[in-house]
Amino acid sequence: MAAGAATAFRAGDVFLEVGDPVSSIYFLVSGAASATMPMENGTAVEVLLFGRDRAIGLFAANGPVNTFCRIAAESDGTAIVVPIDRFRALVDERPTLRAAVNAHLVAMVTQIAKGAACNAVHRLQPRLASWLLRFHDRMEGRELTLTQEHMSRMLGVSRTSMNAVAQALQATGLVRYTRGRVDIIDRKGLERVACGCYRARGWLEPN
Repeated sequence: MAAGAATAFRAGDVFLEVGDPVSSIYFLVSGAASATMPMENGTAVEVLLFGRDRAIGLFAANGPVNTFCRIAAESDGTAIVVPIDRFRALVDERPTLRAAVNAHLVAMVTQIAKGAACNAVHRLQPRLASWLLRFHDRMEGRELTLTQEHMSRMLGVSRTSMNAVAQALQATGLVRYTRGRVDIIDRKGLERVACGCYRARGWLEPN
C-alpha cells in the first residue's frame, strides 16, 4: 500500500505476518481486519479485531518490534498508510500524541485480555453473538461477508460446533445465513443474546 491518501485493500490482504518488522502504520478508514495467533496444530485464533477504532502496527510507535501475530483484512476497505519513522518522529515531537498512543495501546491490550477471558468462560452462542456485533460495529450495512468456516476459525472452535450454534441463532430470527453471508435482522435482540463482554466498558470502542 502506498503512503499518503487512503488506499484500498481487499478481504484476505495481509498487512503483517508473524515476525515481520513494522514499516508502516495503517489507519483504517473503512472495513475490518483481525490479528490471529497461529497455533502448533496449524489453526489460528483471533486475538484482536481492527476497525476505525484501531491502528494496525501502532505497537511499534515507541520503537522497533517484530509482529507477534498475523494481521489480515476481513473485508474490503481503505486505510491511510503512514511510514513508521515519520510517525515516531511525530510522537517524539508531540506529547499529546504520545499520550494518545499509549492510551490506545492500553485499550488494545485490554481487548486481548477480555477476549482470552471470554473464550475461557462463556458459552459459544453468546460469544458468537458478541463477535458478530463487534464485527458489525466496524462495518457499514447490516449484511456481513462471513462463512461459518471463517467464524469457527476466528472463535477457535470446530466447524461442526459453529454450524450447530449458527443454526440455533438463525432459528431465533435474529440473523439470517446465506452462503458466505450473515444478515443481522434484529440487532437489539442479538445484543440481548451476546455475553456481557460486549456491553462492558471499553468493548464498544467504535461507538
